[in-house]
Amino acid sequence: MSEFDKWPFINDGVIDSVKALEWLVAFDTTSSHKAEEAQSNVELTNELVEFFKLCGAQAYLLEQDTEYPPDSGVMNKSAVLKFGPDIDGGLLVSSHTDGIPAKASEWLKKDEYEQEVPQDPYTLTQSQEAGRTKLEGRGAVDMKQSLVNMMVTAYMLKDKPNALKKPLHFALSWGEEIGCKGTPDINELIKRSGAENVDVAIINEPTGGHVVKAHKGATTTAIKLEADIINDTGVQLDQQIDVNIRGVGGHSSTPEEWIDAGQYAVQLQKAVEQMRSQGHNIEITHFTLGNGSANTVPAEAKFNIAFSGDKSVVLAELNKTLDDIAQQLAVRKEQVKDNPNIKPEDINKIAATHAFADAVIDIEPIYPSAQPSKVEGSIKILEQLQIKAQYLRDAPHLQDATFTRSEAVLNVGDIVIDAGIDSDKPEIKVHSRTTTVVEVDNDANERECIEELIEQAIEASGIRATKERFSHSAYLPDTTKGKEGWLDRVVNTTKTALDRAVNVIDVAFATEAGGISSAIKKGITIVLGTGSLSQGAHRTFEHIFRGQLTNGVKLLTALVDDLCCDRQLNAELDGMVMFTSNASKIIQPQIAR
Repeated sequence: MSEFDKWPFINDGVIDSVKALEWLVAFDTTSSHKAEEAQSNVELTNELVEFFKLCGAQAYLLEQDTEYPPDSGVMNKSAVLKFGPDIDGGLLVSSHTDGIPAKASEWLKKDEYEQEVPQDPYTLTQSQEAGRTKLEGRGAVDMKQSLVNMMVTAYMLKDKPNALKKPLHFALSWGEEIGCKGTPDINELIKRSGAENVDVAIINEPTGGHVVKAHKGATTTAIKLEADIINDTGVQLDQQIDVNIRGVGGHSSTPEEWIDAGQYAVQLQKAVEQMRSQGHNIEITHFTLGNGSANTVPAEAKFNIAFSGDKSVVLAELNKTLDDIAQQLAVRKEQVKDNPNIKPEDINKIAATHAFADAVIDIEPIYPSAQPSKVEGSIKILEQLQIKAQYLRDAPHLQDATFTRSEAVLNVGDIVIDAGIDSDKPEIKVHSRTTTVVEVDNDANERECIEELIEQAIEASGIRATKERFSHSAYLPDTTKGKEGWLDRVVNTTKTALDRAVNVIDVAFATEAGGISSAIKKGITIVLGTGSLSQGAHRTFEHIFRGQLTNGVKLLTALVDDLCCDRQLNAELDGMVMFTSNASKIIQPQIAR
């Protein structure tokens, strides 16, 4: 009996990469700031450490796991696995083990009767799309496919202790999806293991096979509203209506691909304000935008509108605006219907609807129209932020001034506000993604520009609010300067490994796995992987194609051969799966395809 028999993805001495991905996806490793959502990655990390140690790795672990969120009881583990000799140089491959939240009620599949039914997001499913096998499940591409690459590579090395001429390190981090919370842990282990002295560090995020040598910066901001409701009129609002505006959400790095529900929220607030100026007793008492993630273009805006008087009259006025919004949504629906990243069922949900609430809640009396509540005030700030966001997209002069490329994005992805909240100030979360950071000065300019635009938006809204917790991070500064030889070598290996042209590009929307670039002393740090972020990561439905999974293994094994084995691993492994970086024909791996 083999020591590897416990793992269901190994059969007759060969790893089935699809089954390996299925095994990985089955671990719910959701990272979240919310204790009720967060799940531990300890069980998965322990299993991977055991697997890699059996393959010959030396494991580096912290003395204690890290609890996050605080006082939640949810523990998180990082690890660095080291193969090969104890010398400087070699390769570090980094992957995070955590994923974003997923709910079965939102993870819908069509059954044999073409009816949508909930599915387990942590059960990998296979389907055919345009002649390709699509593998779907939470974490399938972001980024457990990277762990598959590591596992197959390690398994091939298990009986070849002398194959590596330089060390190979695997870094497994936690908390990447919530602002790289696990960075201190993984960086400490990188230091302990000697991985800080590698020649090349690869963040194995999906980049479509492109070598990415720099990264967009990002800012996060919280805006606290201070406006209070002025209770002068004493008019009790005894009727309610719920309004729902549904667009299509997606990652904030590509806002043009989605339908931002927040844009239409502004129109509804203006309509309510106009009705109030015409003598109607009406107020937006609750407003929710997005799903809790500030870096996601919000798909849904929900309102509770309270009023008094003849509801048929009020509804007739509101319907004018809702009908106009519905027409605008129909135009946008036609524009995005062929977007391969949007599911047909999501297209069908695009709408502006309303319904009378079943019960009347205890709400504050109406306020004078001259003094907006915190609810409507938040929408006024949202409007001004949208104006600034459009300014960023349309300002060509930024290309040669503040930004190296005019690709900045400003996004409001999360607002939850109720009327009458005094002690706990409502909050608007703002997320922006700026351009490639090449020089420190550019980094500072980008940060100052975004910060100034947010302050201008608050001032223009006329709402009493303060900007809090503003932070800017340039995840991956250009670490390749003066090291073009190593970069060329990686690019050449990549070209051969994927058997197609690979361009060196400056920008990608992948995030850094765990924040490792700050820990690398002398080597270059790049982002490189197969799969595509736009094909599922940070979306409700996440998938990778089987061919991309296979290419990921090819890519990593080729880089290990080139950077750690002086292009000798093919011979060392008797041609099992490897190929040299200058081979004209790729030897197909013996893994399930």
